[in-house]
Parts: sequence; C-alpha cells; structure tokens
Amino acid sequence: LVALGYVEKPGEDRAESVARTIRELRFNLAQSYRNADRQAEALEILRELHTGNPDEFRFALQRAWTCLSLGKFSEMREVLDDLGGRA
Repeated sequence: LVALGYVEKPGEDRAESVARTIRELRFNLAQSYRNADRQAEALEILRELHTGNPDEFRFALQRAWTCLSLGKFSEMREVLDDLGGRA
C-alpha cells in the first residue's frame, strides 16, 4: 500500500503511524458519505476529526461545507470564525 501511495511509510512511532492512517481512513469515509448525500453521517465524523485536529484546514473546511448543506449555519459560522483566527 505504501508503494501505491495509499498510506505513508510507517515512521519510528508506530502508534502515531496507525493513528494517522485511521484519521485518513475516517476522512475518506466522511467524503464518501458526503458524495452519497449522507451529510449527517459525514458531519459526525468531521466533527470528531476537526475537534481532534483543529489546525487541519481540510477537516474544518469539509465540516463547514457539510454544515452548510444541512442548514446548520451557526455551527458553520463557529467553524469558519475559528478557522479565520488560525489562518
């Protein structure tokens, strides 16, 4: 999988490598849910990812877009305000 580019080569810290891979898999699942118009399920995952990794721009942005699609405007505003403060 490393040679095909699906996962990064594990580093010295195996636990961190596993955690990073799980994060990527969860993000891909959230994207799949969004593409299948399963926005509520995607939002649960994106909230988890964004809360655990608040500086990760793509988690915040995907969460904001998902909130927009669900009409959760106050949550979207919170995410964008926080993101603007980090930029």
